[in-house]
Amino acid sequence: METITWQNARHRTGHDKIDRKNKRIVSLYNQLHDLNENDYSEELVTEILWELVEYADHLIAEEALLEERGASNLEIQKAKHSAFLQKVCSICEAFEERQPDILYQIKTLLSDWWNNHALIDEIKNRPRTTH
Repeated sequence: METITWQNARHRTGHDKIDRKNKRIVSLYNQLHDLNENDYSEELVTEILWELVEYADHLIAEEALLEERGASNLEIQKAKHSAFLQKVCSICEAFEERQPDILYQIKTLLSDWWNNHALIDEIKNRPRTTH
C-alpha cells in the first residue's frame, strides 16, 4: 500500500466539512503507513481509534447532506457507514484483546474506506455544477 496524496481537483466533494474529514482519513493512513507492528505505541493506536469513533459525526452529517440533496443511494450509504462503524468497533475490541495485527487492521480499514467510499461514493454524490 502506498501513501495517499490529497488532490483537490480529484478528491474534493464540494462540502468543506466532508473534505476536512476525508483529509484527516488520508493523514491518519499516511501516519500509519510506515509503521510496522512493533513500531507503535498504545497511545498512538488509542488516539487513532478514538478519532475513528468520532468520525461517526462525519457520517451522520454526510447522511443528512445526502438526504437534503435527495440522493437515491442514501440507504446504501447508511449501510456502508454502519459497516464502517462496526469494523471500527471490531478493531477496538481486537486492540483491547492485544491482537498482534492491529496496525494492519487499521491500515486496511482506512485504505479500503478511502478507495471504496471516499473516492467512489462521495465523489459521485458531490454537487453538480452547471455551466
